Amino acid sequence: MCGMKLPREKLSRAKLQRKSEEETHMAEMERLDNELRGKRELFAAAAKPLLEEFDDVSLAQHYYQEISNIVTSHLHIVSQLADREFSEFGYVSKKLISVSLNLAALKCCMMGGMPFERELNTLLKDADSSDLSIVATPLCRVQSIPPAANVRATAFDLARAIEEVSKDCPNAGTCSRLVGSL
Repeated sequence: MCGMKLPREKLSRAKLQRKSEEETHMAEMERLDNELRGKRELFAAAAKPLLEEFDDVSLAQHYYQEISNIVTSHLHIVSQLADREFSEFGYVSKKLISVSLNLAALKCCMMGGMPFERELNTLLKDADSSDLSIVATPLCRVQSIPPAANVRATAFDLARAIEEVSKDCPNAGTCSRLVGSL
C-alpha cells in the first residue's frame, strides 16, 4: 500500500501545485485585466477631450462642406443667369443699334424728299413691333415727303395763283368758296 500512497501523494501534490499555479495564473490575469481596465479608463479619460474636439472638428467640417456645396451651386446658378443676361443684353444692344441706324436712314430719306418705302419696311421688320406697324401704316401709302423748302415754295406759288384767279374771276364769291373748299 505504501507503493500506492506515493503516486497518490505525488498526484495530490501535483494537483495542489497545479491548483496553486492556476490560482497564481488567475490572480495574475485578474491583476493584468484590472491594470488593462485602468489603463483603458485613463486613455479614455485622456482621449475624451480629444474625441470631443475631433467631433467638433468633424461637425465643423461637415457644415463647411455643406456650405461649400450650397455656395458652389449658387455660384453656378448666378453664373448661368449672368451669362444669359449678358447674351440677352448683347442681342438687345445689337437690335437697338440696328433699329436706330434704320431709323436714321428713314429720317434721312424723309428729310431729303427721297422715296423711303424700303427703309420703312426694313425698320418695321427690324423693330418687330405691332404698335409701330400700326402707327406706320399711313406712312406706307406715302411715296416721299418733299423737302420743307419745296412745300413752302409750292404754298407761296399756290397763294399767288389764287390771288391772280380771284382778280380775274367775275364771281369772286364762287372763287373764294372754291379756295375755301381746298
